[in-house]
Amino acid sequence: MLGVPENHGIIYAIILYGTGAIIIAMLVRAIASWFRIDERYAFIRFLARLTDPFIVPIRRIMVDAMRVSVRVIPRSSKNTLEWEDRALKVRLTAPPVDGAANEALLILLAQRLDLPKRDIQIVQGAAGRHKIVEIAGMTLEELEQKIRG
Repeated sequence: MLGVPENHGIIYAIILYGTGAIIIAMLVRAIASWFRIDERYAFIRFLARLTDPFIVPIRRIMVDAMRVSVRVIPRSSKNTLEWEDRALKVRLTAPPVDGAANEALLILLAQRLDLPKRDIQIVQGAAGRHKIVEIAGMTLEELEQKIRG
């Protein structure tokens, strides 16, 4: 049956093929993140839900990253960053259409924090005003200092 020895049974087949499916989903998701294909696509959201229980613990161990809450105000008169109650308040000139505000947020954070854009990622709230942004290679104190200074 499907390349599984007859004496192993259905549980063995589920584990064997399920593990293979998870590995393929992780590879596709990794490739999608390299090309900045975000959560606007249903297939990528599906893969994220499927693989997050496996990826998130590994990411927390391997990558020294912090997460910060961000409130975005699109269509403002100018781009600004403010530190407000342990969260960032970001005013953007970009409209919230087709991911323009998300892209402007990543660019603004990268410029102000002197980090490459690839080290900053929106991990939650890509379609809303309240977001959680993951920033690699920076502590909370360094972030506050660069925002205020």
